[in-house]
Amino acid sequence: RSSLRSRSGVLKFKKMDNILYGRLDLKTQMSTSGITQNQLKKNLSGNIITLVRNGKIKNAKILDGVKSSMPKILQSFLPNLSNLRARGLINSRIRIKDGKLLVEKLEIPTRKISLNGRGTISLDNKMDMKMDVIFDRRLSRRILRKQKGLKKALGGVLDRVGGGGIMGQLKNQAKGVVGKVGIPTDKKRRVVPIISIHGPTSQLKYALVGFKGKESKSSSGKSGNIGKSLADNAKKQAEALKKQALQKAEALKKQALQKANAAKKEALKRAQAEKRKAMKRLQEEKRKALQK
Repeated sequence: RSSLRSRSGVLKFKKMDNILYGRLDLKTQMSTSGITQNQLKKNLSGNIITLVRNGKIKNAKILDGVKSSMPKILQSFLPNLSNLRARGLINSRIRIKDGKLLVEKLEIPTRKISLNGRGTISLDNKMDMKMDVIFDRRLSRRILRKQKGLKKALGGVLDRVGGGGIMGQLKNQAKGVVGKVGIPTDKKRRVVPIISIHGPTSQLKYALVGFKGKESKSSSGKSGNIGKSLADNAKKQAEALKKQALQKAEALKKQALQKANAAKKEALKRAQAEKRKAMKRLQEEKRKALQK
């Protein structure tokens, strides 16, 4: 039987896995018990605190998916996330419990954005994390200006769409949705998309789960998907209008068939009347010929 007790220290390093560069201050307090490797791993518990000074991140492919999962309007304002230079300390606080790394805090500040992560990483390399990508206020203002311009341009396109009735209703519904849809900001007027990262580390999946903002009730993103909510609402409205249009089209079709049938009966009636007149004339002419 073996056991591991706490230790702390300071480690200077040039590189770690060819990804993280800088000076690392590492503090750990861990313990475990057992005989086999699986027992030691399962019973491992403790805390890890890291601080990285003068930090650089290079070739961090794990962050490429974070960028690609965002809306295009945000991607155009993002730097290359796989290569970053920290502005301040890269720091993390991790608890080890029940065979998992519980990442309570992971902060990577840079000049224009900051990455804040939390979640779990199992010892068999499965990840379930949330990452806040915090745009600074200057960059956020540029994003909101671009969004405003795009909405104005789209509104102009809709204004040029003619037609009344169902088309007019669809146009008005679309303009209403365009007016409501937007990227929210947090209390500091920053744009903060929340990205989910989950799955085996060799096959990670990424997804935008929401934004931090006044409309968002949860900083974890579980109930903060504003764009999805508005899109769902627009979809329901469009489906309702589509159903209404189909019902109206069906009614018009039925009305047209009724008119066509009525016209057909009227034409047949006139043809029969003309036939009777013709037969009557023919009989009259035949009678006159016989009299001569």
